Amino acid sequence: PSRALNAVDNTPTPTMTRARYRTLTALAFVAAAALRLLLWWANPPGNAFDDQFTPILLIMKSGKIPATDACWMCYHPPVFYWTSAMFGKLVAGAGAGLPLLLKALQFLPCLYGILTVWLLRLILEQLPLSDFSRLMAFGTACFLPRHIYMSAMNSNDSLSYLLAALAVFLMLAAARKRTSPVLFLAAGGAITAAFFTKYTAIALLPAALVVFAWLYRARGARPARE
Repeated sequence: PSRALNAVDNTPTPTMTRARYRTLTALAFVAAAALRLLLWWANPPGNAFDDQFTPILLIMKSGKIPATDACWMCYHPPVFYWTSAMFGKLVAGAGAGLPLLLKALQFLPCLYGILTVWLLRLILEQLPLSDFSRLMAFGTACFLPRHIYMSAMNSNDSLSYLLAALAVFLMLAAARKRTSPVLFLAAGGAITAAFFTKYTAIALLPAALVVFAWLYRARGARPARE
């Protein structure tokens, strides 16, 4: 597995030179960001699957995480609501009224969505793929309809996607640099933050266990090879 991670194929081909790959990747990212920003701008703050503003406003008002029965969505993990509330306090402190505050809060998931797309590009750069394969995978992520419209809603989904992508990126980096405890701690922190953003992020745990078990086994096998 370590050889596969290190064997990143950047060899230019007649149909996909490195310069063309970089140009098309940049254009895809710009288009992906523009689509998410335009849909955020056009979409009213209240147009979402659930009312996730209420937990944020409760935290802004009281300064603490509300009880799970304080509102319909208060049973969700607190990371998204707490970070949004801290941002909301800054916006409200600048004199913004409620409509502008809600639109600013709605912008955070849009920003998370754009950052997720950028992280996916960095993840693909670490995998042993041809430039054409990377471009096809990246283009799919850029123009995935569900991710585009979820980035335009005030929802904890976008932050959970971003933290999950960050965890995968850090785990791949840890697999390449086996002796870096900082990367292991950072990956564990990203997984923990993702789980306390949305419980579906528990799906990251099996992936993390596979990576860490492989690294532990590779470390134990090293003296035998020597």
